[in-house]
Amino acid sequence: MDWAKLLDKFFVFIAALIPGGFVLLVGALRHSGLWGMFWSLNYLGYQTKVGILIFAAFAAGLTVNEAVSFMINFAASSVASYRMASAQKQAALKAKDAAQEAASGQVLPPAAQPAAQPEIPMWRSQTGEIS
Repeated sequence: MDWAKLLDKFFVFIAALIPGGFVLLVGALRHSGLWGMFWSLNYLGYQTKVGILIFAAFAAGLTVNEAVSFMINFAASSVASYRMASAQKQAALKAKDAAQEAASGQVLPPAAQPAAQPEIPMWRSQTGEIS
């Protein structure tokens, strides 16, 4: 099997394990007694403990990834909406100035270009039939 395809299939899983492992490492350093108690459980096997840790790392990492993604998207949408609002404000000011000039009696020159013909969509022929 090609390694690139395998990596592509499990990229989300791997991308969640890295920050999740970091979160669990910080938790292990902060609460070492809890991890010691977890590893000393006799009724859980070694593979079960490793499976629980991998699942916990995946859940923590996915949570971290989603939180960071949310913050980045929030910041980007805030910047975009601010730019759109300032562009709309400038357009409104230009329209207001044009309306004031027209109201003061100054005649604006007519448009030099003829009215644009509406474009015919690609899915319609020249006769108006759907092709």
